[in-house]
Amino acid sequence: MKKFLLILLLGAGIISAQSFTFTPDTTYIVQDSGFVQFDCTIENLSGRNLGLRAIRLENDMPQNWISSLCVGISCYPPETDTVAFVIAGGGSVHFSLDVTIWGESLGSGTWLIRIENSSDSSEFIEETFIATNNPSSLTTPSNSPDTFILQPAFPNPFNQSITIPFQLIYPSEKLILSIIDTGGRLVWQETLHHCQPGHYKLQWLGSDISGHTLPSGIYLYKLQSAKSILTRKITLLK
Repeated sequence: MKKFLLILLLGAGIISAQSFTFTPDTTYIVQDSGFVQFDCTIENLSGRNLGLRAIRLENDMPQNWISSLCVGISCYPPETDTVAFVIAGGGSVHFSLDVTIWGESLGSGTWLIRIENSSDSSEFIEETFIATNNPSSLTTPSNSPDTFILQPAFPNPFNQSITIPFQLIYPSEKLILSIIDTGGRLVWQETLHHCQPGHYKLQWLGSDISGHTLPSGIYLYKLQSAKSILTRKITLLK
């Protein structure tokens, strides 16, 4: 049985980009076939064509696993570590990391993906993706990070309020939920203390920290603990 027990996106460990965003959206799991797709969106925030590179910096997984980079409708051979592409001004492109397991053995994989500006490599975003189908990887919480699964918010797009669900796997002293606009500015934040494992739901009313209603647009919601950061995208429509 190739069933995945834990799929994590430990994202936004390093962000140094202002002209584009790299946002994990959805993780697709086909249990019986041993296939996982980490689905993301790359958005060009500038008004001009933008050349980017997707680079697989880390590809640590068992020998019977393979991973591939996909941009738009094109998926590249497993040995391809760098893919160059262009996004039109104000446009976006689908990006995914596809993982397939051959055989029945248990294991874990870690992949570090870097999206960088082709003209300026100092402008980049890195995301770390982790998948495991090994039960023993979940039996030692004392040595494990306070990781969590950030689930899709709903409804999305939304008009008045949106619910942000997540699952905490291990205890965490503090969790911070932040709402960030496309300019990178913090517009709203809520902090939870002494959190125990379980399912949580937080609600955002589409307003800033002072209670003022925010304009329509795309926002990022980021959940952060001492050891993990996950980010997803939402759309506010007024």
